[in-house]
Amino acid sequence: MNTTSSINIREVAFPAILSMVLFSAAIFLPPLGILFSIFCPVPIILAHLYRGQRTGFISSIIVAIILFLFINVQISLVFFAEYGLIAVIMAESIRRNYSIDKIVLYSVGASFLLGGVLIYVFLLVKDINLSSFMTEQIKQSMASSINAYRQIGISDSEIDNIKLYSEKLASAFISSIPAWMIVSSTVGVLLNYVLVKMVWNKYIGNSSYFESSDLEKWSANEYMIWLFIFSGVMLLIPAKSLNIIGLNFLIISLMIYFYQGIAVVILYMRKKTFPLFLKIIIYGLIFIQPLLLLLVILIGVFDSWADFRKLKCSGNNTI
Repeated sequence: MNTTSSINIREVAFPAILSMVLFSAAIFLPPLGILFSIFCPVPIILAHLYRGQRTGFISSIIVAIILFLFINVQISLVFFAEYGLIAVIMAESIRRNYSIDKIVLYSVGASFLLGGVLIYVFLLVKDINLSSFMTEQIKQSMASSINAYRQIGISDSEIDNIKLYSEKLASAFISSIPAWMIVSSTVGVLLNYVLVKMVWNKYIGNSSYFESSDLEKWSANEYMIWLFIFSGVMLLIPAKSLNIIGLNFLIISLMIYFYQGIAVVILYMRKKTFPLFLKIIIYGLIFIQPLLLLLVILIGVFDSWADFRKLKCSGNNTI
């Protein structure tokens, strides 16, 4: 698309306003609005691809400025770090026909680095320790839950067990915050990519975008299994710092193999022409049933060797 012509105000304003409305839904319509806010990069990405690089970049800046003027600087920075920057990087990566691996890597990497810096600066200014802050927030949530358990008649011994388990879970969560930041950013990037691809192919579809990125055929490099093994070994070493590193690597490796497993499931359902309602049921069960979630991860792990989709003979690119 044209990237050199002058910017039309309406072409910039429309994606900026639509993106701001989607993002603001999380502020004014919680918790349902969070589902809409995830997709606030979509208008900016489409504008970037269709109207040019400057249009997409200026739209992102406009949203950040409006949020700064009418809400506060923190919300403005959150938008830019978590959504605006991702939108621009995703759009430019798609425009250059990068593989889905690079699209995710560049988008998530930039968001993670900038988001980490902003969190560090915010905590430094407020003189807050991240671990202590998160621990206090979790303790408050746990106290509310324990009070609710007492009100419905759960015994003190059971409550003590729940409290002990919750404290261990909270400690593990705090230690693995970097991994969960990467996981959440990756989920957001992939969801936006899928929606942008659907909208583009259905309503525009007059370019070579997305031809090199088919999520159904994505697979991790066989050597990624060593990250999984390495993380497990680090968890067994009696050293807390190594355990934390191992836990973060384990979560990331499980995420990678989950995506590979879900790609196998998607391709299988497409080949067998599953009806839409059945696909929705299967996806729902995968995300709410831990055993099915584990099964999908195992499918992803074994697909590296078993090649369930017969991709190796077709020369499929992997990370």
